[in-house]
Parts: sequence; structure tokens; C-alpha cells
Amino acid sequence: MMSMHPFRRLITVMMGLGVLFFLALSCNNNANEAAATETEAVAESTAKTPVQEGYEFYMSYCTMCHGEDGKGGGVLADSLKMPPLDLTTITLRRAEFPKDILAKIIAGVEDVPGHGTGDMPAWQETFKEAERITDDAVITEKINNIVAYLETIQLDEWPGE
Repeated sequence: MMSMHPFRRLITVMMGLGVLFFLALSCNNNANEAAATETEAVAESTAKTPVQEGYEFYMSYCTMCHGEDGKGGGVLADSLKMPPLDLTTITLRRAEFPKDILAKIIAGVEDVPGHGTGDMPAWQETFKEAERITDDAVITEKINNIVAYLETIQLDEWPGE
């Protein structure tokens, strides 16, 4: 048997290692692509609309005063200086739904009419702490989602009419 020249042996070994490296890289890329596809699928299936997320935030933070139905009968309502507003009649009281004003009220950057010295918390700061949100744009989005939910519970006519 003829012995292979050391240089040729080195080239053969290097080529073999290159092929193995390429195969390993190819398998890893396929695994990464599969994982990324699975992550995207999970994200799409769990993605919430602004109204859905707003509903969840409302249920977590607003029901204790405004009640689950938004009519002001939450468990803390009786302990407040002024009774919480019926949030289902905002449009009826204002003739339109004031998204920007509501976002400011929820954030705590605009006084709430009739709330005296501030029974209503400044939720912007609360969300920063409770939800560990540090990005102001994300907080603004969460507040806007609550406003989007509130818009969906507006009544077309006064109760009892």
C-alpha cells in the first residue's frame, strides 16, 4: 500500500473537517429556523388586540373602583370621596368619545373632574412599578389600549330610556 504524502493527508483531513463543519452548521441552522418558526407561531397565537389587552388591564386595575361592568360599583367605590363615574356613559356625557383626554386622565397628567384631590391614581407611574415597564412608549400604548376597551363599552342611550 502506498503511503500518502503528509501534505496530501493534511489536505484530506482539512477537507473532511470542512465537510463535517458544514453539515453541523447546516443542521444547526435548520434547528434555529424551526425554533424561530415555532416562536413566531406562538407569538401570533398569543397576540392580543389592543381592545383585548385594554380589557385585561381594565380588569386588573380599574374594576376595584369602576366595577367589572364599568358602571362605578367596584368594591372600593363606597370608600372614595366621590363615587366613581359610570364609564359606559362617557360618550353620552360628552357627545363624543374623548380618547386623548381619557388617556391623560388614566396616565394621571390631567385632573379628573369631580375627583377632588385625586382619588384616581396616576396609572402611568403605577404601570411602571407594577408591570415593570420602563419604556414610556409602551406605557402610552397600554393606556391607549385601556381607552380602546372603554370605547367598546359605551352605551348608545341613557340607561332606563
